[in-house]
Amino acid sequence: MTLKQLLFPVSALLLFLPACEKERDEFTPVDSVPLYPRGQIGNFFLGMDQAPDTVFTVNNQSGFKLRSHTGVLVEIEPETFGIPGGAPAEGTIHIAWKEIRTLYDQVSRRMSLRLDNQWMRPYLLFEWSAHQEGTPLELRKPVVIKWPENQPAGALQLWHGQWSEPSGFTWNLSSTGGVSLSTWVDPVQGSGTNGYLVSTDQTGISGAVLVEDARTDSLQATFFPAYSKTNTAVYFLDTDHGSALAFRDNGAGLFILPGLPAGRNGRVVCVTEAIRYRFYSSWKDITTPSPGWEPRPTERQLPVVYEMLRGL
Repeated sequence: MTLKQLLFPVSALLLFLPACEKERDEFTPVDSVPLYPRGQIGNFFLGMDQAPDTVFTVNNQSGFKLRSHTGVLVEIEPETFGIPGGAPAEGTIHIAWKEIRTLYDQVSRRMSLRLDNQWMRPYLLFEWSAHQEGTPLELRKPVVIKWPENQPAGALQLWHGQWSEPSGFTWNLSSTGGVSLSTWVDPVQGSGTNGYLVSTDQTGISGAVLVEDARTDSLQATFFPAYSKTNTAVYFLDTDHGSALAFRDNGAGLFILPGLPAGRNGRVVCVTEAIRYRFYSSWKDITTPSPGWEPRPTERQLPVVYEMLRGL
């Protein structure tokens, strides 16, 4: 058999083999924007610092007061924390306390300070938890929280929030009553401290906020159709009042933020994970109301994006 006879069946077979389809992570030829992102945007949030400000070690059988470095007081009665569904925890427990003071802190917890067509102006946002030897503990009775405030803001409300799939970040009004102005004795500053106090019956994320109506047009961000809440996050970061507002995924690459408050200065930010651990981002400073935005994300290392957020 000649070499020509040997190669003919092989070449004929190759004519009928299907072409291998290229993986769908193509980029636009001009500015290297991912057309078909298929990453998980949760990886962006996992890389952010979520450490507590302080971890207090206390005895659950004794009443005690915790004071943060910003002057927030947490007054806890004896046997306040218990094993889930059971008796009070005995002996030493650990309480992790975090004040969510910055827009970076809010984004790191995937927060959105929105209630349908209302928005929240935060005055105290905090996250706290208790555990004993690695076991999470529950509140068995309400806890009083006080914080100094020299410029009273009016009728604040206490809300509890959490992130969940597929709902995103949701808020529920506290059942323990409103936030009130008062005067108390501070263990460091002494008597005559003016500010707010509130009673809470939940750990996790909570916020004392002023809820305001928003009456302007929506802000829209338009991407390629494959962009979705699975691989992309879009925020308006209100630098005037320190509120992070997340856009909603409206399908087919359209993200919407309805009912923005008018005259707010801030930054619109988008981040997408195109493929695992390759992130693309874009941002723009605006004053509301603003025309629609068509971001074209650029590949950046995450520390660059995190540093930008910390600088707001």
